[in-house]
This record gives sequence, structure tokens and C-alpha cells, in this order.
Amino acid sequence: RLRKVIVLLSASNDDVQCPCSKSLYIWGCFPFQLGLNSIKTLTHLAPLSIFADVVDLGAMAVVIVEDVKITVEQRPDVVAFGGMSVFFYGMGVALYAFEGVGMVLPLESEMKDKDKFGRVLALSMLFIAVVYGAFGVLGYMAFGEETMDIITANLGGGVVSSLVQLGLCINLFFTFPLMMNPVFGSLRDVSGVVSTVCGSDGSSS
Repeated sequence: RLRKVIVLLSASNDDVQCPCSKSLYIWGCFPFQLGLNSIKTLTHLAPLSIFADVVDLGAMAVVIVEDVKITVEQRPDVVAFGGMSVFFYGMGVALYAFEGVGMVLPLESEMKDKDKFGRVLALSMLFIAVVYGAFGVLGYMAFGEETMDIITANLGGGVVSSLVQLGLCINLFFTFPLMMNPVFGSLRDVSGVVSTVCGSDGSSS
């Protein structure tokens, strides 16, 4: 996810070739990410996640509106099916979009009404699939074979493109601690076990 932030930050500036500039972004984010990742409960991270998701939906809405305008004005040639290799590539990208699946169990454990978790999860997954599907289809319909991996690169320069990239970077920055919460939880459990074992060995000796 940090790599996504770096790519988005440098996508609008083709002149940035120095690796130091990208490493500067990483080290600039590091202390803030370290502080946010020290938050143990998902409940305390929820406001940041909600803010990030609202910004992300706003940025995606802007891109979708631009895609529709370009589709209506230019109507580029599109191919309904580009072959099995393209199909499997698309399936891989679609599966990668659900990279947050590791959050399912931690979210269920902190949910107040666990009986409703299955329904909430199903509706959330359906909503995300529809939004991501529409985002991809409209982007391809707008730019055809010229569609780039990062759709904001197709929008070119300007205020709109910069604001969309900023919104996506904000989303990635504030959702990264959410993704890392299970990892840090596992590390805390391991360190607790190690401390217990070392303590018991010391007391027995």
C-alpha cells in the first residue's frame, strides 16, 4: 500500500526520477504510520477509516463523472472480450481489490452485534464489487485501449486530476493502519508469549 501512495504521488510528475524523492515520501509517512499503527483497537481506528472511505468515494465519483463525459463526447472503440489472458489478468486484479479480506475476523470480533455480521459483510462485499466493476468498465469505455494502469494518468494534468490523486493518497494513508492491525496484533501476541516463556525460565532458574 505504501507503494501505491508513492506511485500516486509521482504519477502526475514525470520529471521525478530521483529515488531520493520517493524514499523521502516513505520516511515522511513513517512516523505518522508508526503512531497510527500503535492504536490497538479497530474501534478507535473507525473514524479515520470512515473519513478515508468518504474521501475515496468522492475521488472515485469524480473519475466516474469524467469517464462518462469522455465516453459521450469521444466514444472510443472498445473490445468486448480481449482473450483469455486479458480475462485472467482482470480476474487477478479483481481478487487483489479484496486485499482487505484479512480484516474479516478482527472486525467480527469487535462487532457489537455479531449475529448481523454475515449480512453486513455480504452487503459490503456486494457494494464494493459493484462500485469497482463500474469504475473499471466506465474507465475502459472512456479510454479504450489507451486505458492506463492508474486511471488518473488518463485524466492528464490539472486541478481535478491532482485532487483525485490527493484523495486516493489520503485514503491509502489512513486505511493502511487498519490493514496492519491484525499484523501488529499477532506481533503483540508473539511478544507476549516470548516474554512469558522468558519470565518462566528466569523464575525457574
